[in-house]
Amino acid sequence: MFYLMKRIKEDKKIYKEHLATVHSLPEDYQFVFEKMTEYIWSSAGGSGMDTLQTQYDLANMFAEAAANGVAVLEITGKDVAGFCDELIRDNISWMDQMRKRLNHSIK
Repeated sequence: MFYLMKRIKEDKKIYKEHLATVHSLPEDYQFVFEKMTEYIWSSAGGSGMDTLQTQYDLANMFAEAAANGVAVLEITGKDVAGFCDELIRDNISWMDQMRKRLNHSIK
C-alpha cells in the first residue's frame, strides 16, 4: 500500500511539472495543445497511462519547438487530427476494448 501511495504522489508531481511546461508555452501552443489533448483523450482506453505519456511527449516536443522559435503548425502541419492519430497509433483505445468485448461475447 505504501508503494502505491508513493507512486501516486510521484505521478502527480510529474503531471504538475508537465502542466507547468504547457503553461509556459506561447498562447498559440497552449491552445493547440489543449485541443490536441482533448482529441487524444477522446479515444483513450485501458489505464490511460500510454495516453498520458503521449501528452507528456507532446508537451516536451512543443517546449523544444517553442524554444527554437518554430511555429506550432510547422510541427503539426495543417492536418492536426492526422498528426494526433500518428501520435496515438500504438496507444490502447476504447475501440480496442470494444472490439475485444464483442469478440469475447460472441465466442
